[in-house]
Amino acid sequence: MKVPIKVLVVEDSRDDAELLLHALKKADYQPTYALVQNASAMKSQLEKQSWDLVISDYVIPGFGGMAALNVLRESELDIPFIILSGKIGEDVAVEALQAGANDYLLKDRLTRLGPAIDRALKEASQRRKRRQAEQALRESEERYRRLVESCPEAMFITAQDRIEFVNPAGVNLLGANSPVELIGKPFLDFVDSEFRDLVEEHLRQSLEGMEGPLLEEKMVRLDGGGILVESLARRIQYHGEPAVQLLCRDISTRKQLEHQLLNSQKMEAISRLAGGVANDFNNLLQVITGYGGLIRSGMAPDHPLQQDLQQIIQSSERAISLTNQLLAISRKEVAAPEPLHLNMVIEQILPLVRRLMGEKIQCNIDFEKGLQPVLADRGQIETLMINLAVHARGSMANGGKLEFHTMNFTAKKQYHGQVHLKAGEYVLLTISDTGLGLSQEYQEHLFEPFFTKESVGQNTGLGLATVYAIVKQHKGQIACTSEIGKGSSFRIYLPVFKQTPKSPPPSRVSEPSPSDAVILVVEDEEVLREFASLILRRNGFHVLTAQDGAEAIRIIEETAHPVDLVFTDVVMPRIGGADLWRRLSELAPEIPVIFTSGYPRSILFECGLQDNGLEFLQKPYTTQTLLEKIREVINSRRTKPG
Repeated sequence: MKVPIKVLVVEDSRDDAELLLHALKKADYQPTYALVQNASAMKSQLEKQSWDLVISDYVIPGFGGMAALNVLRESELDIPFIILSGKIGEDVAVEALQAGANDYLLKDRLTRLGPAIDRALKEASQRRKRRQAEQALRESEERYRRLVESCPEAMFITAQDRIEFVNPAGVNLLGANSPVELIGKPFLDFVDSEFRDLVEEHLRQSLEGMEGPLLEEKMVRLDGGGILVESLARRIQYHGEPAVQLLCRDISTRKQLEHQLLNSQKMEAISRLAGGVANDFNNLLQVITGYGGLIRSGMAPDHPLQQDLQQIIQSSERAISLTNQLLAISRKEVAAPEPLHLNMVIEQILPLVRRLMGEKIQCNIDFEKGLQPVLADRGQIETLMINLAVHARGSMANGGKLEFHTMNFTAKKQYHGQVHLKAGEYVLLTISDTGLGLSQEYQEHLFEPFFTKESVGQNTGLGLATVYAIVKQHKGQIACTSEIGKGSSFRIYLPVFKQTPKSPPPSRVSEPSPSDAVILVVEDEEVLREFASLILRRNGFHVLTAQDGAEAIRIIEETAHPVDLVFTDVVMPRIGGADLWRRLSELAPEIPVIFTSGYPRSILFECGLQDNGLEFLQKPYTTQTLLEKIREVINSRRTKPG
């Protein structure tokens, strides 16, 4: 079977061309050909299509074999080239071969044409395969180079404990400007002394071909700074010699986040503990203040124990203030909004802030008289102030001044810049310090969670993020201005609360006498249950008692006298106050309910109730506040939660 072949014939004699084609067919080739006689025709054919072979006569008037060979070389095409001649000397043949011809033949010896073509085509095929392999190798090396250079992990190759190669990520990891600063230096010079023996053993085992685990170590940058890394080492061949390849990942940020998460979890546990302790203290203080007040009210004004009882009650009131501050810190991110005057809130929390600041830091206030109210959750506003105070304390280690400033502020048009305010009225709270100040880079990340200028373990990094969340939840805006060495100032804009005029309270003429009302007291603490019952009975109410919600439901279902009001603790075993409320909504929706708890009002939200007019009395309460709340609600219709 003849082999197809495309041949470009450079020949001025058609007869010689016919003889050539005949010889090709005789050599078992099936030629497709074109006949050219000059350089322009040859160039045109080379551009027009691909050729398997060029056969050229050595002597052509005005052209010739050597000129044709030059045309082929200029085209940069790798096509076998064979010269034919009627007569050629050895010197000419050598010149042609040196110039790039694959072979030369005499026209009267065309029997060698077949083997010559076979050899030329085979050599051309081998050259193409070799070029393709070389190109593939270059592309592979380029891909590997790009992969190594773009690898986000630092890569080091060490031989005889010295750095032989480092990628750009490794250069950045060690704080170098170029690989030149690292190549040839001992790798262990960049390992912290505490980890050096461990890393040295790790490298030795890897060089011996042993599979090692991920290793956490501390490396030292050129500037002396430490950086935590996670490294993996393996044995490789580098320039024909055994070496170790290390991949190092910077885990400093991850470790910092792990520490911050741990601190955050600790703070959450402390917060829960503070809330629980405060609740228990409130229950105890309820007994102390309640019975103290009862004893004092039963004594003559000139009784010698009056002063002692007064000291007990005053100390209890100070303890109540402390537990309320604990509750403020432990309160959840749930808003229980009420009209607040910020001046009053600041005055009440200022003693706690002063204790937090210490003796070296002076706390001042600058209030605007006639400050308008805001609608806010008191506990969250207190948390906001405490967090900003703690943040300021961190920048005033050597003492300074912390100032609270309030003023009414009217935005006539939307502000652009640090704050975006809708036109309207606001209360502006400014908390300033004379501390070290904040850099511009730090200010750009100021309110991000876990971003803190303090060392790991000193701060959770949640304080300012919490402040930002509280401000946003209250539909306000916050901005910070700071300069290194000149302190920081946080400006908080809260919308003014426009109170709707309330209708005058109903006349008390129709209010039933206490003897007409039946109060069900639900409280799991016996001493508190007895105290509330004692107050109510002394003031003429009929009192039923239950130690939890389950017993309360049974009493309501079985008692012959209808219950006019339920006074219930929120947190109780079995059925608590919230679940009791839901059962009563179905069983006796007409009975009003007053909730009480040592926890703040937000405990209603945590128990799944939405505060649409629910009545709440914070423990510890006094005899007067209890009676006022009972008489206020006794005829009111209970509102269902949404």
